[in-house]
Amino acid sequence: MEEPLTPDDIAQKSMLALDSRVIWNRWVVVWGDAIVSRLETSVTDPSSPEYETNRHLLSADVFVLQQHRRQGIGRSWVPKVVETMERHHATVMTASAEDETGHAFLRRLGAEPKKTERESLLDVRHLDWDMVGRWVEAGQAASPRSRLEVYQHPLPEELLEEYCGRLSELLRGVPSEGLDRGDIFVTTRNLQETYALMDETGSSMYSSIIREPDGSITGITDVVKHPYEPGLVHQWFTGVDPSVRGRGRGKWLKAAMLLHLRAVHPDTVAIETGNAGSNAPMLAINHQLGFRLRRTETLYQVDRETLARAV
Repeated sequence: MEEPLTPDDIAQKSMLALDSRVIWNRWVVVWGDAIVSRLETSVTDPSSPEYETNRHLLSADVFVLQQHRRQGIGRSWVPKVVETMERHHATVMTASAEDETGHAFLRRLGAEPKKTERESLLDVRHLDWDMVGRWVEAGQAASPRSRLEVYQHPLPEELLEEYCGRLSELLRGVPSEGLDRGDIFVTTRNLQETYALMDETGSSMYSSIIREPDGSITGITDVVKHPYEPGLVHQWFTGVDPSVRGRGRGKWLKAAMLLHLRAVHPDTVAIETGNAGSNAPMLAINHQLGFRLRRTETLYQVDRETLARAV
């Protein structure tokens, strides 16, 4: 299916939404009455528990409309990035590229590829639902004393702190490849800010967990449905604790969520997800379900001194 455009009012709400983890800076280039380029940077907020190990990192995204490329607009943003890095005391910039134009631009700035991200799409109309059902049965059979729970946001108040703690731990296990990346902490405040944005945009977030007999959470998966994207669902994070891997937990989580989505959003046509290129176990599960590669994104990093020399 074609990638839907986010409506202007939704994009505005997203940009104005509270995010206590990040400090954003945004600039645009206007040509006539149109915005032809945008620079967006983000750094970790000093109040965030992630700050100590992420304070040296700045993320930058530059977009230039196709017809305005090769006019030096992209390169003109580099001094602004360096200036912002200096202001926030950041020493490493992270940026990404999907096409050869972007790759070449970042290489010219001295940036090096550090991690590959794969975005894949599942056509639900061709999904083997019998196999999905078998995965749920096999997952439950392999762990008969464990239980799987599905929630629509917001999570119950008494579950928030436990959920955020386990989500943080599982996120830290996502392959970083060669990427310089600090610690990951998801707080209850972060999650509540996400829920507030979901409510503001009319979106729905579904979370599924696997809970052990001792009460501990060993698996999590999250999906998001936006009302302004007909037929499309976004698969966010899926993670299983290393201590219980190899028992079909990942398949159980994803299959149970697929069955839930079929019940609550029967009009779903496609599911989009992203994975690290080196995350072989999750990629194998997705391939069995029928996810097919849509695009590849490479994350680059460059230190501030190298970037300043490229100005």
